[in-house]
Amino acid sequence: MTNTNKSKRAPIPQAVRRLWWWFAGPAVATVFGAIAYQIPTVRNATATPDPWITLGIPAIILAPNFLVILPVWWGMRRIKRAVAGTSGRACTNCVHDLSGLGDTGMCPECGRAFDIAADQRSWVRVKVLK
Repeated sequence: MTNTNKSKRAPIPQAVRRLWWWFAGPAVATVFGAIAYQIPTVRNATATPDPWITLGIPAIILAPNFLVILPVWWGMRRIKRAVAGTSGRACTNCVHDLSGLGDTGMCPECGRAFDIAADQRSWVRVKVLK
């Protein structure tokens, strides 16, 4: 028999999960851009020797991916600082400081139930807490 409690991984904190959704829009734009690039009219337009068209269309397809990297990095940096400042006693939903509260309870900011030990395992999983 296997013990399912020990084999289960800690869940990804909701604050980090919301931040990762920033990649969804650019990923969809890239897929649709790659599909649109296969349309003969678009493909023929890029076959011209004009470098602005040859380099511009792939750049337009990939631009959303590069534009989203900075806000996601900035958000992860903010989360890391907040969690480090509380020694891992931060709500996984809103990153509110839970230092003055017990080991379990409800977050006064968002109302989510918290368990400090489980939440710290979640922060360690996404490498926010060491």
